[in-house]
Amino acid sequence: MRRIEKGVTIEGGAGVGRITRPGLAMPVGEAAINPGPRQQIADAVHRAAQQNGYNGGFSVTISVKDGEALAAQTYNGHLGIVGGISILGTSGIVEPMSEKALVDTIRLELDSLYAQGQRIAFLCPGNYGADFARDTLGLDLERAVKCSNFIGEAFDHAAYCGYPEILLVGHAGKLVKMAAGVMNTHSSVADARQEIFTAHAALEWRTARNTRRTDGRHLGGRVRGAAGRSESASARPVAHWQGDGNPHRPAHEGAGARGIHHVYRKIRRAGRVSGARALCERLKLQ
Repeated sequence: MRRIEKGVTIEGGAGVGRITRPGLAMPVGEAAINPGPRQQIADAVHRAAQQNGYNGGFSVTISVKDGEALAAQTYNGHLGIVGGISILGTSGIVEPMSEKALVDTIRLELDSLYAQGQRIAFLCPGNYGADFARDTLGLDLERAVKCSNFIGEAFDHAAYCGYPEILLVGHAGKLVKMAAGVMNTHSSVADARQEIFTAHAALEWRTARNTRRTDGRHLGGRVRGAAGRSESASARPVAHWQGDGNPHRPAHEGAGARGIHHVYRKIRRAGRVSGARALCERLKLQ
């Protein structure tokens, strides 16, 4: 800290990151010290000056020991903060990681990407979806927001930002919950995957039973179903897809299991939907 003629200026020193992308709390080029901490620092300096009869100003430089190394363990690089950690917070009181902190991070990433001109909200709940998006769809994960179980929160904020389109890439075991309106997909909040598959299987079977081929082979594949059996959810999945096209039907397989086949078939077709592929291609161009 050094004296200046008037006011308080705050700069970032060694270990404090620098903002390189728009959409964050401070403009591009500034030290990654949020408005809340800046105000707290300025207030503390003013109080100290008044107590000591000093009427001039100060230039304050904030440094963090090993800040650049610590930043490698954070999302800072993904947000466009380079060279160190960011100085955040409003109260100066450190709290354990919370759901609110995760949701705030999702919102911040969506804000940043929108400010950079991206108009497709690209969401991945976890690593399965992210790996598939990168390795199979050829998408840049720098454009993605990992929303964890907070899919509803991510949808809401994407709409609030003004994104006209959303691309959601994830594991079917998690995304199937959305078919029942479950928008926080953590198992402690809601699960019901077997029940959702079974309910949709029953609905699908009603419409599909009159269109299946008369030779008994049902749309090129078979499902071994656990529908109607007594095993627990942890013992085995509701159904297991066999994609070899063999017309095998075990004795216990009934209408429910054949209906589940339709649900799985729809999931398998999802990657081939022209609208989804077109959305991926447009995302690559943004």
